[in-house]
Amino acid sequence: MIYILGLDGLDINLVNIFNLTNLKQNEYGGIKVPINPKKREPHSVQVWESFLTGKIAKPREFNPSLKFKIFHPLLVKLKKILPYKFGISQYLKDTNFPKIKEKTFIDNKNNISINAPFYNFNNEDFKITQQFASNLIDRKTTLNLLTNTLDEQINYINIENKNVKNNYDVIFSYLHYPDNIQHIFFKDINIIKNIYSKLSELSHNISKYVRPDLFLIISDHGFNFKTLKHSKKGFYSSNRKLNPKPNNIIDFYQLIYSYK
Repeated sequence: MIYILGLDGLDINLVNIFNLTNLKQNEYGGIKVPINPKKREPHSVQVWESFLTGKIAKPREFNPSLKFKIFHPLLVKLKKILPYKFGISQYLKDTNFPKIKEKTFIDNKNNISINAPFYNFNNEDFKITQQFASNLIDRKTTLNLLTNTLDEQINYINIENKNVKNNYDVIFSYLHYPDNIQHIFFKDINIIKNIYSKLSELSHNISKYVRPDLFLIISDHGFNFKTLKHSKKGFYSSNRKLNPKPNNIIDFYQLIYSYK
């Protein structure tokens, strides 16, 4: 069985600095990812779609919900007028991954996704970061909410892993961490280290309890702490030596299909 853990924004330099062996596994390195021509950096929608389909996807944006498009500008204005206790922020609806039209390896009969982009992703952290960007919640509240959401999503993945581990050929689980934390708390390395430690523990639990034949950890990009933008290479690690070693994020598609 193949298990894939997608960690959005996991930075290879920080994995090395924090010396997180559970994330490094037996083999790890940087991988080439598509660069969005307008943003001039990797963009999660395009990179993860490329990973899932095995071919470079066209640049696309996250999809704001219709409710968000209509009501968000008004709610931001009302928030400046009305007291916080009215709970205006609860009515904000945030963005999510768009629908994917191409076939992916998840679509195969005996494969499954857990919190995966384009499929069953829980976008609660998007909502939190959007509230912060709109000055509806402060940094301390944002950190508490994002950390609690991560804990809940890790717990969900751990529970699902126990239910599905012996029933599928490929399992793909995903978290939009640590990307969201790095964009907001880039000045506080201790906050970031704490999040990386939680992700490292999740990796350890997958190795120990799921015990996949092949365990891949994939990231769509890292984080450049000088420019505050995405770094231009992704990350991978494997519990086994891969031959040939992947060079591009689309290489994993064939690897997944051919692995025995």
